[in-house]
Amino acid sequence: VRPSLVSAKVGGEIEVRVSAEHVAHLAGCQFDLRFDPDLLEVISVEEGEFMGLDGVETFWRDPDIDNDVGLISGAAITRKGGTGVEGSGTVAIIKFKAKNAGSSLLKLENVTLSDVDLNPIGVNVVTASVKIGEVLKSWDIDKSGTVDIFDLVFVSRHFGETITYPLPDPTAPNPDVDGNGMVDVFDLVLVSKHFGEEIMPGAPTLLDVYLTATVIRTRNGIKLKFERPVWAIWSENIEPSDNAVIVLKTPKGKSLALALREPVDELSLRRIDPSLPIVGIDSDMRLVSIRLKNMPDRTVLLPNYPNPFNPETWIPFQLAEDADVTIRIYDLRGNLIKTLDLGHLKAGYYTSRSSAAHWDGRNELGERVASGVYIYRMKVGDKAFTGKMVILK
Repeated sequence: VRPSLVSAKVGGEIEVRVSAEHVAHLAGCQFDLRFDPDLLEVISVEEGEFMGLDGVETFWRDPDIDNDVGLISGAAITRKGGTGVEGSGTVAIIKFKAKNAGSSLLKLENVTLSDVDLNPIGVNVVTASVKIGEVLKSWDIDKSGTVDIFDLVFVSRHFGETITYPLPDPTAPNPDVDGNGMVDVFDLVLVSKHFGEEIMPGAPTLLDVYLTATVIRTRNGIKLKFERPVWAIWSENIEPSDNAVIVLKTPKGKSLALALREPVDELSLRRIDPSLPIVGIDSDMRLVSIRLKNMPDRTVLLPNYPNPFNPETWIPFQLAEDADVTIRIYDLRGNLIKTLDLGHLKAGYYTSRSSAAHWDGRNELGERVASGVYIYRMKVGDKAFTGKMVILK
């Protein structure tokens, strides 16, 4: 019986094949098959294509099917002429309905193979088994077989909506898990309560899609700024302080921060452990691994480089928060030489030549300035920072 191991959900259909493999001169075949009637119900038994592959007519005898005791008996197929067939192929196709959860053997009995002269052919019988899993209830909204983060996000996307019954398509995903006509926090709690339940262990998910979240320190904790919006993040020890999300606890003790109605591009947290894996769902409904990028905890003006310089230099700095940034350059008499208006910048490190402030050693008129010591003053909001540099020709 092939395949030798079959998985299905309760209510689903299962198809298996009775196959003859590596045979020679096969002209006739007969078999019985036993199964667990508490778990399976035979829908049909049909002739396979193997015995008539070369165009020779065949005689197929429909078997007796007893779904009460779990037995298919007397299935037989005979070639009406020619020589026997060789090789491997399907003798019969059997379809079952999965009735209940559990495991059932599919055991061939009374198997007889014969050649054109009705001589018996030796046979080695291979049994198979069927594993049937429970269909998860309504909290497995997308019917994937696992109650997971996608089910929670689906509810959150429809949060606050009214559901009218009867549904136009009862088979479509329904975010109203408890069936009260409203998508609300009770639906989210029901899904989170069953989070992680599954019919059968699936293949591991490979998170090869990454999303960067910038960590910004705040008075009340931290703020995560995502490079693109997310519906949810999931890890241990998450403690949001943002009213735009709802926090749910999974049965295994993990925390899930879930956006309501629409994805968010930033999230305020009281706490998160960056040493633990963080998983999210982005705005395209992709499972992503979130990588944290730390931001400066204070604004600093750094020494320019090179220093001394001729004719140009770069002025690096770091910002603890988004701000308007202006750098003014003065001579030692206090005369304004040059203004570098950098505009509104996001929090981060501006230390490379591509991001730091650049001065080409010229004044506002485009003239090269004389050798000497110059003062540069960076204004960030209502704060000012000062440095000293030298032009040496």
